[in-house]
Parts: sequence; structure tokens; C-alpha cells
Amino acid sequence: ESFKALRYKYYADKNNVYFKDHIIENANPTKFKIIGQFYGIQDTVVYFEDSVLPQADYRTLEIKGHLLAVDANSGFYEGNIILGADIKNLKSLNDYYLTDGKNVFYKWHRIKEADPESFVIINEHLPHEAQDKNNYYRKGKIIKTVVKK
Repeated sequence: ESFKALRYKYYADKNNVYFKDHIIENANPTKFKIIGQFYGIQDTVVYFEDSVLPQADYRTLEIKGHLLAVDANSGFYEGNIILGADIKNLKSLNDYYLTDGKNVFYKWHRIKEADPESFVIINEHLPHEAQDKNNYYRKGKIIKTVVKK
């Protein structure tokens, strides 16, 4: 009787908060706040979907994209820490590729071979496809080297 849809894929009843069909452990329906499509916060605890992000700082957390969030110390994609990223400059290129100006990432994985200055998404309808001056990429992996004339 108390069950209601919140935003995105979050739901609540008088006893629990849910993401999709999973109960979010220890989430209080009167205190839990949705701060992004996949992120929530309660008191000092940050959640991605139905999981706690123990490394996330609730005071400085900022949602920067569909699945991207940053705090003063780390960047998070789908709740995973993005290692080696310059947090102050981290931004989404689309839902899958990120850059900090010095590196390119596919989700939370750095693409070592990618050139951030020339890196572009090939087509918005093919969001996993990208290229730079040296390579073509699919899902963050090189699929073909650019032939230079």
C-alpha cells in the first residue's frame, strides 16, 4: 500500500528503498536522496544503484554524467574508481568514453594508446566506436590502426 515510484529506477515503501527489484540495505525511505540516475545518498553514505561506495566523499560528490561522478579524491564510473584520472578535469565524451585532457578512458579503464587531443566519438548512433589520429576503437580496444598516407 505504501509502495511508490521515486525517480529513475528507484522505489520506496514505508520500510525500504529499492533500486530496480533490489532492496538497498540500510537505506531509510525518509532519509535517502536520489542525486543522479544511478547515485543516491543517505547521511554520510553514497550509493551506486544498490551498493555502497565506501570510498566516496558525500560532502564533495558531484554527478558529472549519466554514470560518472567525482569527489575531491576520486572519479567513479558505474561505482568503480577510475584510476589515474585527473579528477578536476575529468569529463564525459559520451556515456562510455571519458577524458581528463591527458588520458582517455573507456568506462573506468584507461586506454593507454589513445591520443586525447585527437580522440573523437565516430558516430552518436555507435557510442562504443571512436578514433584518434592513430587508431580506431570499439569498446575501448583497438580494432584497426589508421593507415597514414
